[in-house]
Amino acid sequence: MIFYKIQSMGNDFIVLFEQNIDTKDIKSLCEEHFGVGADGVLIIKSDKKYDALLNIYNKDGGKAKMCGNGLKIVAYFLKNILKNQKDEYHLLVNNNIEAVVGYEFNKYYALMDMPSFIGFIEPYSLYEIGNKHAIRIVDYISKTNLSNDKKNELFSQVNVTNLEMLDTNKFKILTYENGVGITKSCGSASLCAFKHLYDLGIINSKVEFVSLGGNYIIEKLMDKLCIYGDVKCVYKGEIMDGF
Repeated sequence: MIFYKIQSMGNDFIVLFEQNIDTKDIKSLCEEHFGVGADGVLIIKSDKKYDALLNIYNKDGGKAKMCGNGLKIVAYFLKNILKNQKDEYHLLVNNNIEAVVGYEFNKYYALMDMPSFIGFIEPYSLYEIGNKHAIRIVDYISKTNLSNDKKNELFSQVNVTNLEMLDTNKFKILTYENGVGITKSCGSASLCAFKHLYDLGIINSKVEFVSLGGNYIIEKLMDKLCIYGDVKCVYKGEIMDGF
């Protein structure tokens, strides 16, 4: 089975094309030292209506409802691996969410609907964009504090993100993601973080996030959000039978 390992902002995935794989194998593949090692698995399939169908899995084998970085990786895969030279691509994610991805200004992007505010778990605000995210601004970001907050049973089905203001329209961001742990970056969390900052009146149309995986931009375009970032194929390999 041929696979590609592709990362965007340090968020790395094993990418499979026209392949099926069970949950147990996903968990084994994503395990460091014993497998390929990754934050998750993207399974891409061709389709007559859409440019591609996408299913997203976390490293624990569970299905992820959305992933902004994963969407950008699909744009890279369609453009560079499958040589589908279009300006933008229309995807169906997990059989129920439509998304637009593409390449512009030397960056890959994913264009998505604005996240929805759904309530509070003090001191966090909750948003939904396929999956659920808890967002708060802190004086300084601490991995320990973030991990302790995530232990709250109220966050068992929620990704948790802390933001630290660095400058006008520039924030440090760190996310604890279900099924993954603390990540280098998380695209869907970043989109929810934008909405939180926008709702508070702190930003208007654009923000720069500083993550462990690098810096990237999110911009409001009409009623949509566009997340831009670098994508790199780390390597191509073959998964051996009985790995």
